[in-house]
Amino acid sequence: MLESFERALSIEDFPEITFILGAVILAVFLFTSSDVSYYEKLLGFIPARPQIYSFITYTFVHANFTHMFFNLLFLIIAGIAVEEFLGPWVYLSIYFSSGFIAIMFDIFGRFISAFFSLMNNSCAGPFLRCVNFGGPFVGASGAIFGVMAVASLTKPMEKVPTILVVLAFLPLAQIYLQFQAHFDYFTSLFISSFVLIVALSIFFISPTTVPILVAMICFLFSWIFIILLNSSGDVSNFGHLGGVLGGLLSYFVFSKTKRT
Repeated sequence: MLESFERALSIEDFPEITFILGAVILAVFLFTSSDVSYYEKLLGFIPARPQIYSFITYTFVHANFTHMFFNLLFLIIAGIAVEEFLGPWVYLSIYFSSGFIAIMFDIFGRFISAFFSLMNNSCAGPFLRCVNFGGPFVGASGAIFGVMAVASLTKPMEKVPTILVVLAFLPLAQIYLQFQAHFDYFTSLFISSFVLIVALSIFFISPTTVPILVAMICFLFSWIFIILLNSSGDVSNFGHLGGVLGGLLSYFVFSKTKRT
């Protein structure tokens, strides 16, 4: 968060784990960007053929620059606060534990997607053949949202940029564009006008920062709508949700070892 970032520049106990993780994420992206598809299959977590190392390496591989950039931004904003409050080793335990649980929820989400595919007659054949076991799960989102959940629990009123709240609703905007052709003219005009008014209000009327707890609530509402609409696309929303729950669970497990 902003206050934590300002303190990090002046305190002796520099949040080295956050910046080490960020540096590794950036370095891996630069190294793998020449052939992302190959490295997603090599280092990403694939349920059909899981590798032990992929439980960790998948969090450092990203599909594109935007994917990497926003994960890196969220990591720095939330990671500094959590590392400062809990210490480096508890913070690192929460990060990877959130990533592990995100994997389990991602797999669960694949079963849910297969179920809806059968219900919609978009997949023929036995249920298990409809489950996408071969697609790689990559990105630090699950681990980072676990860290954000812990940050919202331990420092709920600390501020984050309002723009992060806007990012929470981008998937909903994507869903609207996907189904816009099915709306009549006046419905489309009404929804577009409403979205425009909300966007202008956020940018010109609302404060420049909001409590991180507000940002997390917005993300949770966004995930609930996306999951109910079954329109997550290539984004593992169940994995994100698993990261949040994993972060909260690991916090209660590891916080007893918090530094004094």
